[in-house]
Amino acid sequence: MLLFVPASRFGKIAIGTVPVLVAAVGLLASRPHLHPAPSASPTAVAAPTEGVVEPSRSDRGCPADVSHPIRLRVTPLDPARPGAVARARIEFESRMLLDDVRMIVTPMPGLSLESARERGVGLLSAGDRRLEMLAVRLPMDAARRTVQVTVAGTSDGFPISRSTVWNLTPGGGEPSRVVTTADGRRIREVAGRRID
Repeated sequence: MLLFVPASRFGKIAIGTVPVLVAAVGLLASRPHLHPAPSASPTAVAAPTEGVVEPSRSDRGCPADVSHPIRLRVTPLDPARPGAVARARIEFESRMLLDDVRMIVTPMPGLSLESARERGVGLLSAGDRRLEMLAVRLPMDAARRTVQVTVAGTSDGFPISRSTVWNLTPGGGEPSRVVTTADGRRIREVAGRRID
């Protein structure tokens, strides 16, 4: 007896005897890659996870480094007094090789610079630290003033800079008061105002 068994993968398979047909069906059944895997039963129960600790977001770490390559700090050396000269120490260092490094000082109107407005530093290698001095003369009024200090350079032809601000407030700071928040914390409150 000759049978033709339809098979989408092989066309028609000619089989001469019934035992051969049974053997062919068994062979196909033993090839799991020729038919899809059975779907999970809707009544399947998930395996218990007791004792399994999933890592938190903080444990996974972050491969990126977003630290700025320039560190810059201004340390006041004198109190701010109307009509007096106030000095500050400028410290900066680089985490990478920088060329054509310079320090630029931008005071608010009313302040008189007693030191250079721009200073060339030149080459700054990774880990190098520089120390510069800055001096300004305050006007006779007691208004708050600021001085912007910028350190700029280039790395592989690309400009890199970082800035900070030196606050000068005659009288030891702006008026403030200590208040207690709704949750019982005590904080110092300072009135805000726009500086044009």
